[in-house]
Amino acid sequence: MLGDYLTRTWPNDRQAAAAKGVMIRLALDDDRWDDARQLIGQMPEGADRSSYQRLMGQLLWNRSLMLRQENRAEESTALLPQAASELRAGLDGLPEPTVVPEPLQAALVLAKVELRQGNPAAALAALDHPNYGPVKLAGTVPDPSEGFASDLRGAELQAVVGLMTTDGSEAEALLSRATEVMEKLRTSVGDQPGANERLVRIYLGLARDIRDQLDSADPARKAKLIDAFKVFLDSIASSTREPTTLQWVGQTLMQLGESSMGANEIRASGQAAALLASATKTFEGLREQLGAETPATLKFQLGRAFRLSGEYKKAIDLFDEILKTSPMMLDTQIEAARAYEQWAGTLEPRFATKSYESALLGARPGQDKKNVIWGWGKISKLISGKAEFRDAFFEARYHVARCRFMMGKTSQNNKLMEQAVADVQQVAALYPELGGPDRRLDFDILMKEVQKTLGKKADGLPALPAPPR
Repeated sequence: MLGDYLTRTWPNDRQAAAAKGVMIRLALDDDRWDDARQLIGQMPEGADRSSYQRLMGQLLWNRSLMLRQENRAEESTALLPQAASELRAGLDGLPEPTVVPEPLQAALVLAKVELRQGNPAAALAALDHPNYGPVKLAGTVPDPSEGFASDLRGAELQAVVGLMTTDGSEAEALLSRATEVMEKLRTSVGDQPGANERLVRIYLGLARDIRDQLDSADPARKAKLIDAFKVFLDSIASSTREPTTLQWVGQTLMQLGESSMGANEIRASGQAAALLASATKTFEGLREQLGAETPATLKFQLGRAFRLSGEYKKAIDLFDEILKTSPMMLDTQIEAARAYEQWAGTLEPRFATKSYESALLGARPGQDKKNVIWGWGKISKLISGKAEFRDAFFEARYHVARCRFMMGKTSQNNKLMEQAVADVQQVAALYPELGGPDRRLDFDILMKEVQKTLGKKADGLPALPAPPR
C-alpha cells in the first residue's frame, strides 16, 4: 500500500504521518483492532500516537456497548480490557495537565470501562488524575460536550458508591463525597428535559448496588452501608413524584429501620429511628400527593412506621381509618392491637390498664356500636382452626394472656392475673406444642412471670410428653 511505502521510506515526513493516520482510521472503521494496534505501535512516541490510542480505546468501548445491546455479552466483555489498555496508554502519554477537552472525554470513558469491569478504585483514579482527570480539571478545561458534566457526575457517583461497598474503605469520607457529587449531579442536569427521571434512574441503580451488599456485610460495615443507602433513598424521594418509586423508597427505608432495631427493642432509636423518620416523611408526602386516592396499603405502611417510631396514637388513627372500610384486613387488625399493647407500656398504670384492655378486647366503636379494632381476643377467635393463620393464631393467644396479665398488674387485680394463667393453660391443653419451640418458650416465660407476680412457684408450663417409641 502507498501509505505503508511512504511511512517506511520517510518515517518523519508529515505526509507520511498523514497517510499512516488514514490507514489507522480505516482499520478502526472496519473493527480491525489488531491492524490498528500494530499501525499505532509503529508510530514514534508522542502526542499523535497517544491521541490514536485514546481514539481506539473509545471506539473499543463503543463497540463493546453495541455488542451488549445485541446480547453478545461474552464478546462485549472481551473488548473491555483492550479498551482500558489503549485508553490508559494514550492518557499516560500526556506529560502535563491537559488544556484541551478531548483527554477528559477519554478519561471518563476509561472510568466507565473500569466500572464495568468492577474496578471502582481504578475508575476514581482516572477521574481524579492530575493530568487528565475530568474531576480534577473541572472548571479549568472546557467540557468536551453538552451533556458531559452530568455524565461525569454519574460515573463519579457510581465509582464512589462502588468503593463504599468494598471492604476496608473509608466509608465516612466516601459518603461525604457522594453527597457532594449528588448535589453537583443535580445541578448539572438542571432543567433539561427528563432530568429528574434520569436522576432517579441513577439513584435507584446505585441504591440497589448498596442494597445487594447489606445482607453479607458485618455489623459495623452494615451500619455504614445503611447510612449510605439512606442518602440515596432520600435523594430519590426528593427527585420524583412517581408513586410506585416513592412507595418502594418508603418501604425499603422502613424495612431497613425495622431490621436495625434490637431484638427486644419496641421503639426505634438511633439509626433505626432515623430510617423510620425518613420512611414516614416519604409516605406522608406520597399520601398528601395522592389525596383521596391513597391506597390502604400505603396507609398501612405509614401506620407501621408510626408504630415502630412510638407514634402510637397516629398509628392507631390510621389503622382505624383503614378498618372502617376494610375490617377484614387481618394484618391491620394485628398491627392495631399491637399498637395499643405497646402504647400501654409507655403509660402510667392508670392509663395503661385501659390501653391493655383495648389491645385485648378492641376499641374505636363504629356506627353499629361494634369495635372497628377487634383486639387480640376477637382476632384469635376468628382465625382459630385455620391452617393458613396458624402462626398468627398462636401470636394472638400469647398476647391475649399477656394483656390480661398486664391489665391485672397495672390495676393490682389478682383475679385478672389468675385469668391470664388460665388463658395459657387453656391453649396449652388444646395445643401442647403451642405453635413451636420459640412461641412455646414465650408462653413459658410469660407463665413464670405471672406466677412470680402472684407469689406462686414460678415453674412455668408443664414439660411436653415424651414422643411415643
